[in-house]
Amino acid sequence: MRIEKIAIEAENLGNDPIMMNSYRDFYNNKGYVLTKNSFLKDASPKISKFPNQAQFLYDWKHLFTNAQRVYLLDLSGVNEKDVNLKTYDKIKYASDMKWSNKYFVVNYGTNAIWACNIFVGEALFNAGYKFLNADKKYYSAKQIWNAEGPFKIVDKKNVKRGHIAAFNGSHVEIVTKVNRGQKLFDDDFCSRGAGRGPFDFGTEKCEGIFGNKREIDNEEIRFLTLR
Repeated sequence: MRIEKIAIEAENLGNDPIMMNSYRDFYNNKGYVLTKNSFLKDASPKISKFPNQAQFLYDWKHLFTNAQRVYLLDLSGVNEKDVNLKTYDKIKYASDMKWSNKYFVVNYGTNAIWACNIFVGEALFNAGYKFLNADKKYYSAKQIWNAEGPFKIVDKKNVKRGHIAAFNGSHVEIVTKVNRGQKLFDDDFCSRGAGRGPFDFGTEKCEGIFGNKREIDNEEIRFLTLR
């Protein structure tokens, strides 16, 4: 039942447009990503009480986190060099009306675009598993491939919905469907994830008629679950 919960949360996450848009923006070098996990290092919440105009510029510089500033600039459409009292209303509106308090924001910088492990980590968190690596981040695709921390490798004959598919140490997704005993095709699977490119985030992808990218016996794919 617990791995079924992981699959369900992967589907829910993939169908959350706010989260998937943030993954897309992250992959396309905006630097920040949204999360519901307050335990992630430097996860910043929505500003609980936005400062008044008299206090705004001081708080913006000294009290707002870098992640909060980056996200609010993006939401408001204000350039960083244009932050002043003339743009106060735009930024306040973005904070009050566009930022749901369900989401925290983490800024990893514009050189970080890996989103696949963030999707997997977030799905696990939403399913009730608060696993973070030593850096208080979600385990990387390489760490998952190596079965580090809470992960263990699953025998391919036992692959189920809710297991993690790891692709040669560089990509990870959550298995959402397993197809066995097909007359014309080898056993394969469908999965959900992120970081597949600049446009495809959260959708379910399955093995096509040609190729073996999601065949269970593909030597470059291994499957993992939680210990």
